[in-house]
Amino acid sequence: MHDVHIIRLRGPWQFQVGNDVETVRLPHKPSGDLHGPLRYTRGFHTPEGLEDLEQVWLVVEPLPAGAMVQLNGHALSLPRSEITRILAPFNQLEIVIPQPSDGLHDGICLEIGFP
Repeated sequence: MHDVHIIRLRGPWQFQVGNDVETVRLPHKPSGDLHGPLRYTRGFHTPEGLEDLEQVWLVVEPLPAGAMVQLNGHALSLPRSEITRILAPFNQLEIVIPQPSDGLHDGICLEIGFP
């Protein structure tokens, strides 16, 4: 059994509803009278030192109901998705959640290990 290295993606995130944007950290529970989907975006660099057979997975747990997740424009099937082949030197992660929602918890991470 190989060890799995975990990188938590707690923040900073850009949180957007309509034209309003703010920087947040996870966990994040939106407040107020919000209209429209909740959009969370975050950039991150590809982890350094990946070995030839290592893989990277994106994990979003719990995944909010109806959430759509994209990495670098690629739609992902979650709560756990292997993303090694679509990583770029700098990556853009986007999570769009329909209303109503409790926002995002802090269970978003990268897992790095061998298959």
